[in-house]
Amino acid sequence: MELDKAGIHVAEYLTELPPRELLQEKLRAAIAHARARLAEAELR
Repeated sequence: MELDKAGIHVAEYLTELPPRELLQEKLRAAIAHARARLAEAELR
């Protein structure tokens, strides 16, 4: 597959799921980041 031409990039590849706590932490961080970007965009 030509993933670069489609703009698809893999940031991290895992063969096993990490612990639930780590997944929750990453999800919370992603949500906080998205909310901050949204708030910043609304100020413009």
